[in-house]
Amino acid sequence: MPKEIQVKPKRAVVASVHLPGVSDIEFEVSLTELRELAKTLGYEVVETFVQKRASFDATAYLGTGKRDEIKRFVQGEPSAEDEEAAAGAGDDAEIDRETALANKGTARKSGMGRAA
Repeated sequence: MPKEIQVKPKRAVVASVHLPGVSDIEFEVSLTELRELAKTLGYEVVETFVQKRASFDATAYLGTGKRDEIKRFVQGEPSAEDEEAAAGAGDDAEIDRETALANKGTARKSGMGRAA
């Protein structure tokens, strides 16, 4: 009897910098193309991170804050927005990660990502 093989889905995040010389439409077309390329390669894009910058930094593509945000997302930690929402709800509030991730998935499916 053959063994059932479980294949873990390959997941990816898309991170991009939106420069002032690029229109919103051009930028969104570029992001869509990048997401489609990932899909063609067999990846499921689980989140899109966008940072608006005046120019590229010679030391890093993304700023430290955006890199920290991506790191927290990948490690499954609540985002700063999630923590602020919980803090505003009172000391007894707990962050419901499933709800937070579901909300992020809704934003992703609508074409919206996290912007800085």
